[in-house]
Amino acid sequence: MNSPLFPPTPESHSQPGITALSTAIPQSSYNHYLAVLRRKWWLILSAMLLTIGTAVAYLQLRPPIFQSEAIMWVSGTLQLPDGARYTEDLQTFFGTQMELIQTDAIIDRAVKRLKDKDSKFKLCEDGNGRPIVPKLRIAQAPRSAVFALECRDTNGPLAQSFLEALMDEFLAYRAEVRATTSGGALASVSDQVYKQEQEIKSEQERLNAFQSTNNVALLEAQVRDGGARLAQLRMQLDMTKLDIQLLEAAALEQTATGGFVTNLLSNAPDPRRALNSPSAYSASLPVDFVTAYQQLKSLKVQRDQLSLYMKDKHPKIVKLNEEIALADKVIEYFRQQSLEQLNTSKQALVIRIQSLENAIKDLEACVAEANLRYADYDRIKANIQRLQGFEDRLLTLLQGVDINRNVSGENVTILEHASPPVQQAPLLALSAILMLGCMISVGSVMLSAARDDRFDSLDAVRHYFPQEIVGQIPEIEIKKHDKQSTLIIPNDTRHVLTESCRNLRSSLLYWPLENGTLKSLLVTSATPDEGKSTVAASLARILAMGGARVLLVDGDLRCGSLHELLEVSVEPGLTELLAQGGDPKRFIIPTDLQCLSFIPRGHCIPDSADLFLRQSFTDLLAFGKAEYDHFIMDCVSVFAADDAVTIAPKLDGVLFVTRSGSSRVGIVRRALELLYQRQSKVLGLVFNRANPSAGSYHYYKYAKYHKPATSTQFNRI
Repeated sequence: MNSPLFPPTPESHSQPGITALSTAIPQSSYNHYLAVLRRKWWLILSAMLLTIGTAVAYLQLRPPIFQSEAIMWVSGTLQLPDGARYTEDLQTFFGTQMELIQTDAIIDRAVKRLKDKDSKFKLCEDGNGRPIVPKLRIAQAPRSAVFALECRDTNGPLAQSFLEALMDEFLAYRAEVRATTSGGALASVSDQVYKQEQEIKSEQERLNAFQSTNNVALLEAQVRDGGARLAQLRMQLDMTKLDIQLLEAAALEQTATGGFVTNLLSNAPDPRRALNSPSAYSASLPVDFVTAYQQLKSLKVQRDQLSLYMKDKHPKIVKLNEEIALADKVIEYFRQQSLEQLNTSKQALVIRIQSLENAIKDLEACVAEANLRYADYDRIKANIQRLQGFEDRLLTLLQGVDINRNVSGENVTILEHASPPVQQAPLLALSAILMLGCMISVGSVMLSAARDDRFDSLDAVRHYFPQEIVGQIPEIEIKKHDKQSTLIIPNDTRHVLTESCRNLRSSLLYWPLENGTLKSLLVTSATPDEGKSTVAASLARILAMGGARVLLVDGDLRCGSLHELLEVSVEPGLTELLAQGGDPKRFIIPTDLQCLSFIPRGHCIPDSADLFLRQSFTDLLAFGKAEYDHFIMDCVSVFAADDAVTIAPKLDGVLFVTRSGSSRVGIVRRALELLYQRQSKVLGLVFNRANPSAGSYHYYKYAKYHKPATSTQFNRI
């Protein structure tokens, strides 16, 4: 049967697509993350408790921090009486002032001022001997010329006094620098003007010396016309090389087949006539040679006609052969003469190529030298223009501004002095701790979800396995100390569970097989505790409720518990039947359902796999198929013992049970591969303990279709 559930050939032991499956649940699986969150809720709780504990400890151990604030502002540009303006570069001015306030020089001046003013402030020193000052923060208000200064320290009065001293020393330092620089500004500008004049004079002398030794007009002509001449020579060189290639092609064709003769006689273009170079050979064939070639063709035609009724030694045939041989010699003579002419033309073209290459090399050297000298000329001229422009700006500044006389006052002032210290709440630190806690909690859940390959929804099973989902059993509430409550009973009010089992029953009843209907069925899983025994018992009971004769066998001879679910005796059972042989009817136990018979596991033995290889097990299978409509066998899990893979190939089909939130993709995949290697017929998967409230579960939720019928309704029927 060619189905995606079975291997395509007996030699292929693995299901197509299984080995390529990834063992990680996709990160975008919303249901998977919710399921992991339900299982690992304690991770988030632990992370949040740790975060709260860290925040509380930080608040307890952290000393109080006091903050003092002040504001400074820039009063703008000074308009000078002469009509000139004194200003600074606004693109870097604000950043320069903020960095200047925080320099070691200004801080040292503020510390000295603070000690001179009040000796009670004693600052600690670091390892380098520098005083440890309060933390300072400076920021510029958006779209304004205002500086906001903040000073923080555990000593509130120290923060306020230090901030006030820092602003005073900053303004004092600016006043000192301006007083020092304003006195020499005029002389500095004058010196710069003199230096520019000397540099301009020196560059002008270089220009005159260059013009005396070089013809500038000739250099311009060489630079301008040299490129065009080089392009022309290179084009001639390329055309000459093309002529040689055409001559070589014509000589090759003539040597091989006499090509130009054939071309001329057939009215085709001779390749030599494509040459435009005057040195290329382009002569046409002599008229006598063409006549001889035509006569040769005519003689061959006559000989072919006479050969039809004359022998080779006939005088006419002999005479024609002599004339044909003479014509061949004439044609060969002209062909050799043509080849010699082609070789002569080729040698002339080679000499011309060498001449052109030498001319190009000489012209390139000449043009390169002219370019270098003309570039020196342009560089000298550009340098002179730059120096003259800078000199003009210095003269304008020298004429328009008298800094020593006109600049006075201060354009950076204190708008608000240092405020009284206020204790600050560690909002930023607490926010960082809380954010870190949230990141740890979310990250731990995401990491757990990424490493957890358990599937929690039917969509995940379909995503990772190509096998058909034969049925899905919803998760139900089990009463304490009442295992039988997991089984369905006649007129069961749990309609979702009952209809799910009926759906599983209909899937198996109409399952297509090559050899008839599905009679024997093995129920197993990858690992224990996935609900295979419950699924096997529920399937057997729902088949029996439909009127089918069912034999349920507990094939888990190691830890089988079906007798506990059905509340029957465990011995004698399958162990004794396989060990002793005989009539299986002696070991069959009736159940609460008339059509359901049961064989318990019997006595537990550790080497149960050996019993399934005996003839008694084959006889049991034949008996079950002959006497019952369905033979259902519960077996140990695939990775618990070798029993399942030993039994599976002997039955008509295998029902593989997976459990929501428990079965893992990698383990289920390897279990299915092992079953396929043993040539087992895996019918499909049963998704056990599915969450009825999940978004992917849409089956049998409509309770109005499952209400018990009233007596009035029966009377109407």
